[in-house]
Amino acid sequence: MKKSSLLLVPLLSLLILSTVAGTVFAASVPSPNVVNIPALLPMTIFGPPAPTPTVVDIPCPLPQNLCTVPGLIGTFSIILIPLVGLALLAMIIYGGVTKLTAAGDAEKEKKAMQIIQSAVIGAVIIVLAGLVVTTIGALLGVKFFT
Repeated sequence: MKKSSLLLVPLLSLLILSTVAGTVFAASVPSPNVVNIPALLPMTIFGPPAPTPTVVDIPCPLPQNLCTVPGLIGTFSIILIPLVGLALLAMIIYGGVTKLTAAGDAEKEKKAMQIIQSAVIGAVIIVLAGLVVTTIGALLGVKFFT
């Protein structure tokens, strides 16, 4: 296993942490469920200026929980947490099998322990990212998991 693939879990968890933590600040501004688009009115070249455009309300075509940033983060987190658990389990099993098949080779045993350590560190980072997002959301008055 290459050294770069040992960093896959921690790097992936840092990417998720930066994505989720970056969107929490956008969640502090309430998002409406309706997009306001000014209607285009015909303008006349000759004569009085065209009246000011009116606003047309377009309802959100997505499910209600995906129309707002907090709802989107909550839905994403609900999907992500089981996937993180499965990835952790798979990496621990892979590291354990690598350690069992090392046959006394110190280098392979060290590599196996690095795999397990990287998997646990990545899972801890993702869990802490969820905790940080929930804490910041609570401080800002935004509920992600409703």
